[in-house]
Amino acid sequence: MKVFHRYLLLQLPGWAFAVVVLYLLHLWLGLPPWAAGLLLAADVVKDLVLYPWLRRAYENEYVPVAARLAGETAEVVQELAPEGYVRVRGELWRARTLGGTGRTPAGTRVRVTGVRGTTLVVEPWRERA
Repeated sequence: MKVFHRYLLLQLPGWAFAVVVLYLLHLWLGLPPWAAGLLLAADVVKDLVLYPWLRRAYENEYVPVAARLAGETAEVVQELAPEGYVRVRGELWRARTLGGTGRTPAGTRVRVTGVRGTTLVVEPWRERA
């Protein structure tokens, strides 16, 4: 199902509730039908205008947290020989060097290139000119 269709289906109960409330306001307070229709239309338009900003909340793609770290720079906390620990965004992660060879001393900056399970794959960080 498309994201927009899912969004519309999830708005239907709110719109139905608005119809009931507007009908009761018409009965109890004499709200003119044209005003009730205008308020309902405003509610629907509001939901359609907000859709671009809410779209991501209705997507069902799940990206693991570790995969979102690809491209980030990290600092080696425990020597990578070839596995150890790095700090990324203030969090400690298990990491492995790209290719699984060599030693990377603590304090070295590395770049996250991928993830295998919950272990980050890193390579030496190079400043781009």
